[in-house]
Amino acid sequence: MKYKNLKMDGYDLHILQTDKFKTVNFNIEIRFPLKREDRFFMSLLETTLPLSTGYKTLKERNISCAEIYDPAWVIKSSLSGNQSVFSLRSSFLNEKYTEKGMTKKTIEYLLKIIFSPKIEDNHFIDEIFEKEKTNRLNYLRSLEDNPDAYSLVRLQGYMQVYDFKPVTLEELYYTTKKIDSKMLYDFYQKMLKTSKFDIFIAGDIDEDEIIKILNDKLKINTTVKKNDFHYITQKTYNSPPHGYSEPVPNNQSKALIGCKALNMTDFEKKYVFTLYSWILGGSNSLLFDDVREQHSLCYYIYTSRQSLTGTMNIFAGIDADNFDEVYDLIEENMAKIVKGDYPDEYIENAKQVYYNSLNNIEDSLDSLTSNYESEVLTGSDNIETRRINIGKVTKQDISNLAKKVHIDTIFLLKGEAHGKEDI
Repeated sequence: MKYKNLKMDGYDLHILQTDKFKTVNFNIEIRFPLKREDRFFMSLLETTLPLSTGYKTLKERNISCAEIYDPAWVIKSSLSGNQSVFSLRSSFLNEKYTEKGMTKKTIEYLLKIIFSPKIEDNHFIDEIFEKEKTNRLNYLRSLEDNPDAYSLVRLQGYMQVYDFKPVTLEELYYTTKKIDSKMLYDFYQKMLKTSKFDIFIAGDIDEDEIIKILNDKLKINTTVKKNDFHYITQKTYNSPPHGYSEPVPNNQSKALIGCKALNMTDFEKKYVFTLYSWILGGSNSLLFDDVREQHSLCYYIYTSRQSLTGTMNIFAGIDADNFDEVYDLIEENMAKIVKGDYPDEYIENAKQVYYNSLNNIEDSLDSLTSNYESEVLTGSDNIETRRINIGKVTKQDISNLAKKVHIDTIFLLKGEAHGKEDI
C-alpha cells in the first residue's frame, strides 16, 4: 500500500493505493469549528442535500446512478471532538471490472450531490425541504418510542460535555420547526466557505486521472486551509453527580451513567482510556461478570467511550428497583480499577481484542480508508505504532487513568414509574 497527501486548490487530497480490492472508496470530509447553533441545521442538511441535486426528478437521478453501476453512497453529519463534520462516503466498482470512463462519471456524479444542489431564489426547493423537515420532526417525536435512543438523547441534554449549554430534545424539536429553506441554504453556503475540505480516495486507481478529474470538476473557495483539530479536555465534573429520571410504561428501565476523564495525556487518550473502558464494560469485563453474571441485576451492561471528548457512558438495562444496587456495584468496580484490585487477565483480554481489531483493518477497504482518515484528521497513530503502544500499557497506567474518571451525570428511564423526579 502507498499513501500520498497532496495540497490542492481549496482542499487536501489523500490517496491510498492498493490493488487488493475490486472497489474504490471516494470520501469527502467537510469539517468546521463546532458551534451550538450548527446542531439544529446539520441533520436537516444531511437529508435535504441528497434530494436537491440538479436532476429534475428522483427517477432521473436513479437512472443516472444505474448507468454508473449503482455506487453505494451516504451523507452523514456528526461531531468529532471540537468540530462539526459533514461527509459523503462512497464505494464503487473499479472501472477495470465495468468499462472505461466509469471512474470519471462516478466521481462527477458524487461531486454533484455535495456541490451542485438544485435551488430557487437562494433557498432549497420548498417541496423537498418541507418534506425532510417533517420527517425530521417526526423522528424527534418518535424517540419516545425508542427507549435506547431516547435515553441517550436525554443524557446528552443534561451532561455538560462542550463549552456551550447542552442541546435538549425539546430545543431540537422546537428550533427545527422554526427553520425554513432559506435559513438552511444560508447554513450550507456558510459551511462551504468556512470549512476545511479533505478528499480521500482508496483503491487501485490512476493518480493522474483522479487529479485531472478533480481539477476539472471541483472548485472550492473556502477561507480555511488547514485542519486545527483538538481533543476536548474535560477539566471539571459534577460532585456529587447530577441525577435525573423519567417514567416509561415498560417493564425494563434504562440506566445511563455519563463519566468524564479529566486532563488525560495524549498516551492516555489514545491507548489507556480504550483499555480502561473495555476492562470496565466490554464483552468480558468487570461489570459484565459482576453485575450481570454474578448478581443477575441487569439484562445488559456495557460502556462506550468517546476519546475525542474525554467522556464515557455506561449503559444498563435493569429493573428500576435494582438501580441503587447496580449503581453501587458500578462504583465498586470503578474503585477496583483505581486500586488495581482485579485479575491481570482482564488487561490481556482487552489487549487481545485491540490486536484483533488492528488485524482486521487490512481485510476491508472501508476499514483501511477510515483508519487513514483517522490518522490524517484526528492525529491517530499508524497501525504498527498502535500495535506497539498498546502493548506498553501497564496496570499502573490504567490505575492512574482510572483516578481521573468520575461519574458526572445519571439518567434513569424508569419502568412502571409515575411522575418526573430527580434521582
